[in-house]
Amino acid sequence: MKASIISAISFALAVAATSPMAHLGKPVRHSIIESEDQCQDGKVSCCSPKKEDNDNVLLSLLDGLNVLGVKDSYCSPISVIGPLNLAVLGTVNESKGNFDCKHTAACCNGDDCRPLSKK
Repeated sequence: MKASIISAISFALAVAATSPMAHLGKPVRHSIIESEDQCQDGKVSCCSPKKEDNDNVLLSLLDGLNVLGVKDSYCSPISVIGPLNLAVLGTVNESKGNFDCKHTAACCNGDDCRPLSKK
């Protein structure tokens, strides 16, 4: 009986600690305008850690291009993601004024990227 109570509490804590994206199974939607307001000194980008996507062939092709400037992540500005519409790092819906990043929305200036807060 004690083991089942401990298991239930452990499961509840694990669910509570999981990110909202893991709960929903789909990316968190960001407003283009709100994100650009947070990113005055760089470009709004979608980033994905290389260690999580090392098997993704499309991302490895992008690695040789100058689109991706961060050493430990694949990042691409949403201005590039929209026209390419590959949906590898995220998707952009300019008509609705929002974008989805599969992992992290960030403000990138050269090799320096910082995550954007979700509003």
